[in-house]
Amino acid sequence: LTSAPRRWTSLRWQGRRAVGAFEGLETREAIAARTHWEIWVDPGEMPEAGDGAWWSGDLIGCALIDGSGGVVGEVTAFLEGAAHDYLEVRSAAGRVHEIPFVKAYLREVDVAGRVIRMELPGGLVE
Repeated sequence: LTSAPRRWTSLRWQGRRAVGAFEGLETREAIAARTHWEIWVDPGEMPEAGDGAWWSGDLIGCALIDGSGGVVGEVTAFLEGAAHDYLEVRSAAGRVHEIPFVKAYLREVDVAGRVIRMELPGGLVE
């Protein structure tokens, strides 16, 4: 089941969730008929994230560097979790790691340089 593309008429953040309104969906019934649908946005229409911010999709393809300067691998996915989010990282050897994407570990995100630096606890990727 598909629907015609629709444009946002408003968008605001409520915690970690985006709450938006679309043209042509003004009634509660029209909106309820579209629950659990996925919303896709053309990347060319995404606004800039702003200074010191990034979109989760911007992290895909970045190299994950640990505190010692070693390359853990390449970020292949951003996973939303119940307690916190994760970076799925594939090492050069092909191992896949789910790294908690939390402030306690995060040191730097350089989207332009395609690098994420994190101070990871021992044993997390071994």
